Amino acid sequence: METENAASEERLEQIDAREAGWDRELPDRLSYAELRSFSEQFREQEARNYMPDDAICRIFEHDLTQYSVISFDIFDTLLVRRIDHPINVFYYLQFEQAFQALKFKTPLPLLRKAAEDLSRQLLYKSIGSTEVNLSEIYAVFCKQNGISLDLVASLVEAEENVERELCIPSPFIAGLYDMALQAGKRVVVASDMYLRKPFLRALLHEKGIEVLAENLYVSSDLRGSKQSLDLYRKMIRDLHVAPASILHVGDHPISDYERPRQLGMRAILHTHKASSESI
Repeated sequence: METENAASEERLEQIDAREAGWDRELPDRLSYAELRSFSEQFREQEARNYMPDDAICRIFEHDLTQYSVISFDIFDTLLVRRIDHPINVFYYLQFEQAFQALKFKTPLPLLRKAAEDLSRQLLYKSIGSTEVNLSEIYAVFCKQNGISLDLVASLVEAEENVERELCIPSPFIAGLYDMALQAGKRVVVASDMYLRKPFLRALLHEKGIEVLAENLYVSSDLRGSKQSLDLYRKMIRDLHVAPASILHVGDHPISDYERPRQLGMRAILHTHKASSESI
């Protein structure tokens, strides 16, 4: 029995946790017990990385002098959606005029998600990047559902309208943003997102958050993401500062915490995530 337990523990140690920053190889198969144990370990580690609000406030009130640049994520950080999961954005598409004349046999959220998945695959085959924009997603959506490509622009606008309706600023994070500006720091915004850069800038403006175009980094614009490190590398090159002098604030334990730290940046993982999305 001890031999079996030891073998099980050895297999567990080999689990690939690339997203957690562990350099291990994934075994061919995982038992349910091993998978559950790994999940619990991952979430325990994730929980340890989150910083409480009082500690974040102390950094912004007393320790910003060591940083030249403060970077913020957008969704579930500067802005939160009034829904419990990001995919529920697609549920509200049916109420937009551009979609009301269209008939679908499959639920619209599933069709929208399928179009995004395929558009990412197609872009990767074409240029080696999965960072699509909303127009590309809806071009695929129209082709999949027998809709004229002439409607792409109106469908994009409809989804942008839904985002406007659902998004509100996060009071706590918006307060940190203002503190960074008042401290004279260069403040940048970074998002892994298919929404267009001009739209995101306008959306932030509508919600009371001002950001210069040159300080806004969007994966669909750059064709590189925070997750892949390409967006962070671009940011570091543009800012002409040492990575350690950049402090990033976000909600995702991988793209907003592990990834910037891999490049030597400092990162804060906050607990103000509004949606129930799991990684």
